[in-house]
Amino acid sequence: MIGFEYNSTIFDDCNIVSANCGLFRRVCSLIQSVSPTDIPVLIVGEMGTPKPIFVKEVHRNSKRRNGKLFTVDCANPDVGSLKIELFGHESNGNKHYAMHKIGKLEQANGSSILLSEIGMAPSAIQTRLLQVIQEQEIYRVGGHISVPTDVRIIATTSGNLESAIKNGSFRKDLFYRISVFPIIIPSLRDHSEDIEFLAIEFLILMSKRANKKIKGISSDAMSLLKDYGWPGNILELEKSIEHAINLEKTEEIQSANLPKAILHTQNQIAKPDLPFIDAQTRKILPLYEIERRSIIHALRITGNNIKRTAKILGINRATVYRKLEKYNLL
Repeated sequence: MIGFEYNSTIFDDCNIVSANCGLFRRVCSLIQSVSPTDIPVLIVGEMGTPKPIFVKEVHRNSKRRNGKLFTVDCANPDVGSLKIELFGHESNGNKHYAMHKIGKLEQANGSSILLSEIGMAPSAIQTRLLQVIQEQEIYRVGGHISVPTDVRIIATTSGNLESAIKNGSFRKDLFYRISVFPIIIPSLRDHSEDIEFLAIEFLILMSKRANKKIKGISSDAMSLLKDYGWPGNILELEKSIEHAINLEKTEEIQSANLPKAILHTQNQIAKPDLPFIDAQTRKILPLYEIERRSIIHALRITGNNIKRTAKILGINRATVYRKLEKYNLL
């Protein structure tokens, strides 16, 4: 799977995070409900989903909106620098003076802080964060005097924290503290009905930025967009439209100008690699093996989307689940 880090400037201008997009309608409703409170918020979404935009929305609609929203990347592999960034540093090596570095948790007093990818925070950081949330105070690195703090925690994760708890890499007590109000951002592959709306939104904005008069997307190109599995979610869709716009010389995006990954999906559908003869024995495969391989192939080209897998195979979703269980594919 391609890993798409969130790195976009277009989302701020786009209509996709409004209630006009069915993909995010429930998310917007939840943000409207939780923003005025001070409870911690955990925003969960795969790579390529606009988690930072929703973090900004929570802060912008909160009573702390006049303060700066601070951000810390918990995936920082340098534990020492991450500790100092979060909690600050205090050095009393010289009795005549003390050197202090104020951490972001202390700087964010009265405001909000985003703990990005909290699931990747080292255990030592998790322990100290738990203390901050429970006691509402921090100890600078090297310090022995507590500093009161009043900060709202907004955390994001691309991973499954429940699984991280089971394998021992994430503290259960910290999870309960930060997940008082979880918000799940849906993946694009589970909402193919919104792909056309989003693609047109991106087309309008980016064709203006590129100073091109591209008025639409051809039916063939749109079909490919709808059939693709979108492992990089909305950010991948944005970059795909941008790619096509840069190549397009007509007034309508043509399928040939879409990224190779999307065109490869078309080739897989048109020429599926599903031999009826075993490559080793040269014997005809039994029907159950052909069916099993068909299901695996359909899942692969749809990004494990059950709804679209059922559509490709010409069966309903309940039947897909039964087949998955039958062939131990769950």
